[in-house]
Amino acid sequence: MIALIAAGIFVLTAGLVIVLWLAGTTGLSGKDLATPRLDALRTGLSIGIGGGGLFALYLAWRRQHATEVGLVQKERDLADVARAYDLQRTAAEHTRADAEARRITELYTKASEQLGSDKAPVRLAWLYTLERLAQDNPRSPIFAAKWSTVVDSTRQAVARSQLFSSKGAEFR
Repeated sequence: MIALIAAGIFVLTAGLVIVLWLAGTTGLSGKDLATPRLDALRTGLSIGIGGGGLFALYLAWRRQHATEVGLVQKERDLADVARAYDLQRTAAEHTRADAEARRITELYTKASEQLGSDKAPVRLAWLYTLERLAQDNPRSPIFAAKWSTVVDSTRQAVARSQLFSSKGAEFR
C-alpha cells in the first residue's frame, strides 16, 4: 500500500513536470527555452517533494496514532490483570476463611462426640478440645469467653469431685 502510494506520487510528479515543461516551453526556441524548462522542472519537483513530504507526515501520524492506541490497550490489559489478581486474592482469602471455619466445625463436632462418652478421660479431652478452640479463635470473643468459662468451671468441678479411683490410675 505504501509503495503503491509512493509510486503514484512519483508518477504524478513526473506527469506534472512533463505538463509544465511542455506548457512553459511552447513557442520558445534557443536561449529562451532553457529558463522556462528549468522553472518547469523546479516547480514540478517542488510539488512532488511537497506531496512526498505530506505523505511522510501522514505515515508519521499513523505510526504515532498506532503507538498511542497500543499504549491505551496495554493500560487496559494491566488494569484487567490487576482486577484478576484482586479477584484471585479475594478468592484465596475466602477459601482460607472457609477452611478455618470447617476446621473449627470439625473440632467442635469431635469434641461434642467426646462429651457423650461414658469414659471420664474422653470427656476430659472434650474440655481440652473446647479450650483449644477458644484459645485458637480470639476473633470470636463470645465463643472464646463462653467456652473458656465452661472449661474453667468444668475443670474446677473435676478437681473437686475426685474422679480418680483409689489406685489413681484411671478415671471413673
